[in-house]
Amino acid sequence: MNSSVTSSDTEMDFSSYRALIIDDVPFIRPIVVSLLNHMGFAQVEEAEDGESAMRVNQTCLPNLIVCDVKMEPVGGLDFLRSIRDKDHVNNSDAAFVFLSQHTDAETIEKALKLGVDAFVVKPLFFALLKERVEFAMNRYCSA
Repeated sequence: MNSSVTSSDTEMDFSSYRALIIDDVPFIRPIVVSLLNHMGFAQVEEAEDGESAMRVNQTCLPNLIVCDVKMEPVGGLDFLRSIRDKDHVNNSDAAFVFLSQHTDAETIEKALKLGVDAFVVKPLFFALLKERVEFAMNRYCSA
């Protein structure tokens, strides 16, 4: 993986990376898409739950996935488990950020065991999302 930074060496250059946002709340997805576009991602796709996200994931192979935890019929933890399955997914090492209101200890522990890279607690703030995306992508780029 190639990690490049802007000329100021303070911000990552996401212009060669693809992202996928998964959230069952319709008004959240375009906000996150806009924020990721603002960060410079080359392509940003969206899905309404983990089930539809599997189809989108196979076609766009995102380098970054931003996902809600609680969704039906397939939630974020199940989707993360599927993504980390190296035998069935070509981008099992994608950076993974949970965007959720559900930050109880049990959910966080399960997510960490499954390989989440970062959490962003709703309500969403651009600076925090950017910080966590950069953290997750730095881990992804150094893998």
